[in-house]
Amino acid sequence: MIIVKPSEKLKVLRTRRHWTQEELAERIREKGPKVYQGTVSRYETDKEEPDSLVKETIQNIFGEEIWADETTSSVGIGVVYDNAE
Repeated sequence: MIIVKPSEKLKVLRTRRHWTQEELAERIREKGPKVYQGTVSRYETDKEEPDSLVKETIQNIFGEEIWADETTSSVGIGVVYDNAE
């Protein structure tokens, strides 16, 4: 079973737009949160998780949910593939 993690989805959404990590960081900063290229890199490699304001900003930039709503019991983000073994 492969679960697409928020970090992977973030990277896919960014690269589909042909944005560098710095370009995404600039777009986030335009909305308020102080985020830089290194921070985006840490988000994409699961070394750091954005705070709720940054998550909301990123999701607004891309126009779709990346992180599950933490106030609900909903589970799973992205696509789940079940490999029969």
